[in-house]
Amino acid sequence: MFVSNIPLSFSCNLHTLLQKGEARTFRALVRPTWPGTFSWRFGYQNAVDSTWDDGSVSFANLPGGHFRIRWAEAAACDGDETVAERHFVTFCGTQSADVSPGALIASDPVPLSVAPGGYVTFTWCLEALEDNCVLPGTPDSMALCDVSEGDVHHGAPLRRVTDDTYDCCTLPCFWQADRDAPCTFAFIGDSITQGCQTRTDMQEQWAARIIKGLPCDIAGLNVGLGYARAQDAATGGAWLQKLSGADIVNVCLGVNDIFQMRDTEDHAAVLIRNLTAVVRLIKQHAPRTRVVLCTVPPFSMQGDEERVRKQVNACIREDHLGADAIFDMELLAVPGTEGLARFGDHPDGIGGAVVAGEYLSHFLPDHRHILFPQL
Repeated sequence: MFVSNIPLSFSCNLHTLLQKGEARTFRALVRPTWPGTFSWRFGYQNAVDSTWDDGSVSFANLPGGHFRIRWAEAAACDGDETVAERHFVTFCGTQSADVSPGALIASDPVPLSVAPGGYVTFTWCLEALEDNCVLPGTPDSMALCDVSEGDVHHGAPLRRVTDDTYDCCTLPCFWQADRDAPCTFAFIGDSITQGCQTRTDMQEQWAARIIKGLPCDIAGLNVGLGYARAQDAATGGAWLQKLSGADIVNVCLGVNDIFQMRDTEDHAAVLIRNLTAVVRLIKQHAPRTRVVLCTVPPFSMQGDEERVRKQVNACIREDHLGADAIFDMELLAVPGTEGLARFGDHPDGIGGAVVAGEYLSHFLPDHRHILFPQL
């Protein structure tokens, strides 16, 4: 069975805009959760999943444009990025494919043998088939990414994406390997889940650390996105659809909802309603799916914002909002302060280790039956 085999998120919260005939080449190198010899499959959904900042630039469920995959290739690389094996990637047997707005595409299987410490690498060249063509992507996958303003097969050079260039990269949302893992464990959240401001290529955010700490018979899927809101997921659109097939879904949202709410709203009630809707929609799609709802993490909020965060968290702890279990992110707060974040608003690698350690030690030995009754 094909299951997610990377702990990072390439879901989409921003986009690149191209004019008709323009091309871009994108590449990513990712250390797989489980190295070894597998058939790999790469999938992409041509839509923006969640809102970027205030929504003026990019927003949830914005369809991508009409573009062509000129070519794609996958490779296995050693830890020093030396290519050990390379294959062209096809889509329904052809090397080129046209992608419509909102479409979900998946590649044909590709065999790759990735050594421990090595990378699975995916590269493709995309050509706009219309003016103002939207290419949904993200600048914050926390993977090693390269981009070229052109087709590298025609001589255009690739350059490494850095914090200074902050390029939005359009890459597959699904990196799946054909391996025996009958259960999928998913995370949907904001920048804390995606790992913004952790170290690139280190896979040290809380969700990635938990995924890497799971037994080999459980696959891990991360669809976290910077700036994301519960309001985005509550639409039931492209983002939530990425969780299809997950057996356990961890929901960690609310920080950006609080920051973006209007003064006329009952902030706490709106956020509680949206979180409840997210849990309900997940279970409507797959009634057997178990949901772990996290409390809203600390983010150096003050005044009304911190009051709303505490009010929402009290409701989550008391009511669970329809979730099967809760996980309290308050361990990230400095004790005795008004929501001051212990490891930075975006937790660093140490913060990720603290959360992952607490999560794994709580759920897997003591409450495994809550999450994995079928295993």
